[in-house]
Amino acid sequence: MKRLRYFSILLLVFATCSVERKSPAPAVQKYLEEVVSIMQANFIDRAAIDWVVFKQNLLAQASGAKTIEQAYPAIEFAIVAMR
Repeated sequence: MKRLRYFSILLLVFATCSVERKSPAPAVQKYLEEVVSIMQANFIDRAAIDWVVFKQNLLAQASGAKTIEQAYPAIEFAIVAMR
C-alpha cells in the first residue's frame, strides 16, 4: 500500500516538474487505458487505489511513446509499484 502511494506521488512529481511532456500516441493511450482496466478488474485490493490518478500517472510515465513497445517501461513500473 505504501509503495503505491509513493509511486503515485513520485509520478505526480515527475509529471509536474518535467519539461513539457507529450501525450502518448492515440493507439498507445488506448492500449494503456485497457491495461489499467485489466489491472483494476483483477487487482485484489482494487478499492485501495485511486484509479483515476493511477491512470494519469501511467499516461504521464509513457509520455511521448509512439509505439506500444515504447510504453512497456511505464507498464512495468506500474506493475512493480502495485506489489
